[in-house]
Amino acid sequence: MMPFPWFYDLEYTPWLFGVPRFIYCWLAYGLLVIGTIALWWRSCMKRPEYQEYED
Repeated sequence: MMPFPWFYDLEYTPWLFGVPRFIYCWLAYGLLVIGTIALWWRSCMKRPEYQEYED
């Protein structure tokens, strides 16, 4: 991960329900990565070479 200040915290910065802010940023970043992988997978599966199945 890039060393942006929202990925780490040198001091406790409470956010929603008292959970540190960087935990939510890690989760958001993880969801973004999973979403872009899913987008890439869907675009790859639309290609004709993936539509041919061997019997």
